[in-house]
Amino acid sequence: MAGSLLEKHKDYTAMQAEDPFVLEYMNWLGHHEFGQHQKPFQFTAESNQFSDDKLSLDYWLEIWINYYSYLLTLERKNVIFVDYELYCSNPKAVLEGIYRKLEEKVQVKEVEAYNNKRKVNYQYKEELKEKADSIYNQLKSLA
Repeated sequence: MAGSLLEKHKDYTAMQAEDPFVLEYMNWLGHHEFGQHQKPFQFTAESNQFSDDKLSLDYWLEIWINYYSYLLTLERKNVIFVDYELYCSNPKAVLEGIYRKLEEKVQVKEVEAYNNKRKVNYQYKEELKEKADSIYNQLKSLA
């Protein structure tokens, strides 16, 4: 979850340091998700309480919790949640399920499964991981 966010932040920060146009272009587009001018979304008045260290996994866990806890508040009539782990292991079945919900007749081709072997090697606060896991499990139950 948050480990990939941290890695993307590091990648964009490095790209922007190497080529200032990358930073300028992302600013033009209003893309502040990662990099030197990273800014979190503020969904509620209290959703802007984040750690100061953007190179820590705790910061990105807080960002993940902020974003995905907001999803739990959305009206669900026009939202389809997708279980990422199920999609990785059986993408064709998940895509077929989405098309069924949309009442679309689409012939889905075979899609190769993906086995994510990534390991997170960062320190983090266990209570943040537990909170993120709880939100993730709530979202999975809606998929």
